[in-house]
Parts: sequence; structure tokens; C-alpha cells
Amino acid sequence: MRKHRLLSAFNNLLLASVLILSTDTASAVVNSTQSRLVFNEDSMAESLTLVNSIRSPALVQMWTDDNDPLSPPDRISTPLIVVPPLFKLAPAESRNLRVMLLSREGMPKDRERVYWLNIYQIPPNTQKETAQEKKVILPLRIRLKVFVRPIGLKEPEENNGEKLRFTLRQKDAQNSVLTVNNPTPYYMNLGTISLMDKNLKAEMIAPFSSTSIPATNVGTNPALSWTVIDDYGKQTLYNRELSSQ
Repeated sequence: MRKHRLLSAFNNLLLASVLILSTDTASAVVNSTQSRLVFNEDSMAESLTLVNSIRSPALVQMWTDDNDPLSPPDRISTPLIVVPPLFKLAPAESRNLRVMLLSREGMPKDRERVYWLNIYQIPPNTQKETAQEKKVILPLRIRLKVFVRPIGLKEPEENNGEKLRFTLRQKDAQNSVLTVNNPTPYYMNLGTISLMDKNLKAEMIAPFSSTSIPATNVGTNPALSWTVIDDYGKQTLYNRELSSQ
């Protein structure tokens, strides 16, 4: 009963705060030792370690979603569960958790599938309230990617990012469009991408798909460089020269 009330409270806070605070605007209290989780073809469970980086306890709720960050956890259904889903971390405590894959049924058999792991944390208000001062503690959510590979799909090759295909189309004297095609069954998570040392918007490109990135004042034969993030969070750098069409 107590846990049910806690879950309801978390859901209400989530709806009220999801658009207010993110990891881009605040430092996380609870941090993950990993930047992503990968379920290879023979894996049905993966481990994750969380660390409370401050001197106060923190309450944490975890759940997965199907790229639907605005939905509360009680309205989301994915084949992934976190054990335990709700817990308290003592100051400086680290805890190992298990993310379980219940089934691969209904997933594509020729490519990766991606879900998102939510780490929702509320630090305590350790400062006493007075009549003149009240401190508002906003919750914070971190989202990590979870990649699930079908049976038969092996780990990607070391230089998998070299397989990306790039086409530069010049719209006018100043504006161009860079099309990035991913012909592989894996998600390609670009860490950085630049033309003529000008940084462009790095995106995650789904398997067997393309994305278009606008570019300005990059010339007709620019030097292209990009990095791809692998299963372990490591970035590999690639370089190529392009010709505009």
C-alpha cells in the first residue's frame, strides 16, 4: 500500500515536472556508470550501476518507454522491466540493478530495436523551511538508450561507422543539405559531425534509414568528419571528402 502511494506520487510529479528540468539544465544527483545498455542476441538481462553522488539520500524510480517521454510509467508497456523499480539510495551509496528482457516477440528480426531507460530521482530538501524562505526541490530524470538485438544479429564490426553513406546537395550559394544513409541493421549514434570544421547537429540514425542535416557555407568539396558511439560509449573518428551535387 505504501509503495502504491509512492508510485502515484512519482507519477504526479513526473507529469508536473517532465518539461521543467532535464539533464541539460541541472547536475544529476544519481548517476549511471553506463551511457547505454545493449542486449545482444543471447542476452535476456543486463546490469546497471547507479551511484548517489551527494551527501543526502535520494529516492529513485526506474522504468522503460518506447520513445514516449511524456507518458507516466503506469501507462507504458514495454518488454523490459527494472528490478527493483523503486528504491532509496543512501549518501554515496552505489547499487546494482537488473534490466530484464521478458520477450523478443513482435520485434524486427533483421535489425536492432531501441527503448529508453528512465532514471527518475528526487533529492531531499535538507534545508529547513522558514516563514521567509522555502526551497523547492525539483525532480530530475536521466534517459539512457537500451538497444535490443534479434537472435542471429551479431555485435557490429569495430569500424561499423565507416559504412555510413553521405550525400551533400547544394540548395543555393550558402545553404546545403547533408543526407546520411545508414545501410546497416544497427542504430548509428553520431557523437559529432562536422563539415569544414563547422559542427552540425549529431543525430541517431535508425537501421536502414536516412536523415537530412542542414549545413551553411560549407563549400562544394568540404572535408567531412564524424564520430560514432559504440556499445561501450567509446567514440571512433572517421574522415572523408565530399563532392556536392
